[in-house]
Amino acid sequence: MRNDKMKPIFIGVAAVLLVVLGVVIGISIVKQNEASKEPTQDVYVPTESENMKNHPMYDRDIDTVLFLGVDSREGLLGKGTDSDSIIAVVINHDLKTVKVASLLRDCMVQVEGQGLQKLKRANYYGGPKLAMDTINENFDLDVSEYVEINFENLVSLVDSVGGIDIELTQVECGKPGLEGFKKAGTYTLNGKEALAYSRLRKLAGEDRARSERQRNVLFALFEKAKKMSTDESLELVEEMFDQIDTSYREEEMAELLYYISRYEITGMNAFPLVYFDGLVEELWYEVPTTLIDMNTALHEFLYDYKEYEPSEAVQKQNEVLQGIAAEPNLDYR
Repeated sequence: MRNDKMKPIFIGVAAVLLVVLGVVIGISIVKQNEASKEPTQDVYVPTESENMKNHPMYDRDIDTVLFLGVDSREGLLGKGTDSDSIIAVVINHDLKTVKVASLLRDCMVQVEGQGLQKLKRANYYGGPKLAMDTINENFDLDVSEYVEINFENLVSLVDSVGGIDIELTQVECGKPGLEGFKKAGTYTLNGKEALAYSRLRKLAGEDRARSERQRNVLFALFEKAKKMSTDESLELVEEMFDQIDTSYREEEMAELLYYISRYEITGMNAFPLVYFDGLVEELWYEVPTTLIDMNTALHEFLYDYKEYEPSEAVQKQNEVLQGIAAEPNLDYR
């Protein structure tokens, strides 16, 4: 079935993660320091989808970037952490537009060396490189760069902006980390309280509601960051950049996010659009009803490309997934 209720959550997280990163890091374009910070990992070339070489968008001035949001209690990034938010961003410099595709973290995919896995596990097994390779190979994309942030690092960011205003429901009040709040209402949360709020699980909606709480935290951060002075923003940049993992040098990412913050965001969506949502061998997955339909919609959305033809690898993977769940889970509510 088309899981329309969940799209705003994933789309919201995707949009706000981009905006917050744009405000926090993109403003560093005004710095007078010409020194270039090296990437936090070795430079590498991800696996490129072969059929992208015949893509009409291939030679245009377009960047396709992967944004990853992870939630490690140790503040870790890269290998050994699942990616809670997985966002493919296409920046078209010719049209000055940005499109954002949130890829569902529980989407079933083929991960090299690991077989069928949830998409979020690619980062766990091989860090951002394997995450990029997995996305390119399963979805016929051409992701070549990444930016990764850990929600644990939002604690210092929230405290740096003086806390954030969050509306708590009665059910959320009194939960671990939020014991000081007894009645439903809007409160100013410090960093630890905001993190506790974003991690609440055992409530109605489970992980989907948790994703919405993370979105609320990021929206509140954006509202605070917008009001900061240039000096305050630059101090925040210095504090946060070392807590972000990326394949970009500092000045390269500042330029990238400068564009993101100024170009028009012309589309945001979550993929797959139609999927089986339920248990497969006792684990919860979102299985595209057909991978070909998912990829066709994804390429049309990101690149306005209506003549997409799946690669041989995608066709084989499509057959495997259809053997697992060829129909949407109509029982899921």
